[in-house]
Amino acid sequence: MSGALVMLGAFVVAPHAGGPFMAQRPRRSVAARAGLAVALACSSIVACYQAAPAPAPAPEPAPRALTITAQRKQSQRQQDRDKADCQNMASGQATSSATWAQIFTSCMGGRGYMVE
Repeated sequence: MSGALVMLGAFVVAPHAGGPFMAQRPRRSVAARAGLAVALACSSIVACYQAAPAPAPAPEPAPRALTITAQRKQSQRQQDRDKADCQNMASGQATSSATWAQIFTSCMGGRGYMVE
């Protein structure tokens, strides 16, 4: 077996002057070593990178004042009762000031009021 190369797993076993065989690792090219070095350097930089936190969502615009006009000649007492009922309904169902205004406006409109 003199001069013969033998593969042993990841090692190449070749004859050696000090003994019959000596295990040697296959040599990597300079480009492969440079690529490995760049990959290791970049991975540590990327691993430390922290993305900036997302900006807070813009606040909702302030609710606008609603003008209520009776269209069916309701009394002031009836207007106050309808307004309170619609406010309670809107407060119980709304998830934002925009949906509150929509629910309130629909409720009042159904009772004969124009809401602007």
